[in-house]
Amino acid sequence: MNTPSRTAAAVVLAAAAAALVAGCGSGPSSDAKPAAATTRAPAHQADPEAHSPGPAPSATAHLRDPAAVVRAYLTASQTVTAADATAPPRRAEAYMAPDNAERGIGQPVYDAPPAGLTREPVDIKVTQAAAKGNRIVYQATYTPALTKDRHTVKKEKPATTYVVCEKQPDGTWLVALDDPNLTPEGID
Repeated sequence: MNTPSRTAAAVVLAAAAAALVAGCGSGPSSDAKPAAATTRAPAHQADPEAHSPGPAPSATAHLRDPAAVVRAYLTASQTVTAADATAPPRRAEAYMAPDNAERGIGQPVYDAPPAGLTREPVDIKVTQAAAKGNRIVYQATYTPALTKDRHTVKKEKPATTYVVCEKQPDGTWLVALDDPNLTPEGID
């Protein structure tokens, strides 16, 4: 086994061990926060968790605030490393509604950044465009940026997409659809 494979295997093994230890508590926590309120460091290059559904949403993405969910979803779905060229990353699944068509398959990466760099969205602006029933459409504008160690190396042309957030039976909001070609009226 070559060195990168051994390193990746060691990282995966360490993550599995940490998950096993974290799950071996003495019972349900008395903390009022749901499991979805755990935190995690931002994804960086060669992230072995990028291709798994990933951890629960962070505390910064309060699932009862649909605009915050949209921002967190965009950060997770638009953060790409060179390693993501080999398999669609699934970092954003924690923010996806059960009926989201991309849930379980990941989002294909057609233009991975060079090794050592990460492409991530910056300057995210979220504006409500329409609402109907238990759905809200947000127009989200962000700037993809190449970063190294969380420092911007180069900003790209701003991008706009429409994200449909759907209220779940438990009162949380999750992303049902992300489509740059959606018209706000087409939220049915």
